Amino acid sequence: MTSYDHAPTIMTASGRIVEFLDPQPDQIDVDDIAHALAMQCRFGGHTREFYSIAEHSVYVSLACDKADALYGLLHDASEAYLVDVPKPIKQRLPDYQAIETPLQRAIYARFGLSEETPASVKEADRRALVTEGRDLCAPEWEFYRLPWEPYPEKISRGRPPWPAWWLFTRRFDELMSDHPHEECPL
Repeated sequence: MTSYDHAPTIMTASGRIVEFLDPQPDQIDVDDIAHALAMQCRFGGHTREFYSIAEHSVYVSLACDKADALYGLLHDASEAYLVDVPKPIKQRLPDYQAIETPLQRAIYARFGLSEETPASVKEADRRALVTEGRDLCAPEWEFYRLPWEPYPEKISRGRPPWPAWWLFTRRFDELMSDHPHEECPL
């Protein structure tokens, strides 16, 4: 028997164990999310410079409806545990999606949110995608011609992991101080 003969799990930076097939809200920690998302580059690393999922999450959080901002910050939090798989590949991995959906729901539940991502977050995420592609990827990225309108302001550069982590945790603290679920034990 090898050490891999147990339930699919990951040990996080804080030492917590998260079970992929039966994720529980109490396994989720915002510091683990911030750390892992700050260490992962968007677009599978195919940007002209480092641009983290943490920074993207803050961007979406600021762009969506104010009432949905915590969803915006956490909309890609499952990638802290599963890593970011570019969407054209993810769409062809039904097993990945079957693991990602309950994990994302456990994350939302951990922070007192319902399980469905609001429409304003989905819209902000799509517009962020085309804005980031336009500003941070190779010029040929326009080849994809996605049907969403980018934001008019340019993203001039990404931040390294430490500042991206700081932005994410600062935004989380700001949102939780105004969030109606303050009783959520963090």
